Amino acid sequence: MKKLFLGLTLLLSLFMGLSFTKNVVEAAEPPTESFTFNYTYYLDGGTNVSSSVTATYGQKINFAENTIENYEYVGYIVNDKVEPSINTSSSITVTNNTTLEIFYKPAGSTAVIFMDSNQEFIDVLYTDKTGETPTNYLVGTIPSYSSYTKPGLTANGWIVDSSLVTDLATTAFTSDTVVYVSYPCAKTSGSVRS
Repeated sequence: MKKLFLGLTLLLSLFMGLSFTKNVVEAAEPPTESFTFNYTYYLDGGTNVSSSVTATYGQKINFAENTIENYEYVGYIVNDKVEPSINTSSSITVTNNTTLEIFYKPAGSTAVIFMDSNQEFIDVLYTDKTGETPTNYLVGTIPSYSSYTKPGLTANGWIVDSSLVTDLATTAFTSDTVVYVSYPCAKTSGSVRS
């Protein structure tokens, strides 16, 4: 009788353990239901186009496959953070709370994406593409680095290709670039250009 009771207790414990393990594994698995994934295209800094696709948790979405007449793909912002390696990645893995903003530039121009040191998006400007030979200088109001601060720090310029630059109006951009605010503690490998 004692062996029977012990055997039944052991069998019951085994079933309870398996049930608990199954529930833990199911809770750890990502949801499989579909959701609407919304994203925004930014065209030439002024035109915004919203779009959406049906996706599942963890699905990889390739968004640079979309071609837009007279525009070229530049880069993107995921969850309000600029992806600094522009022109290289064209897909992301999404969840139902991922936010995505995609930048396209007017064909023939160069895009310059401005971000704070923590990858927070500031602005995007483009070079002039009018005429047969476009200039390589930015068109529009260049954000002022002096309006950005961190506790105990004041910005001292922009980092462009590892160099500290204080005057972007005189800087020629020949390729799409991400520039970010420089703070005094930031190390730069170049000299100050103005």
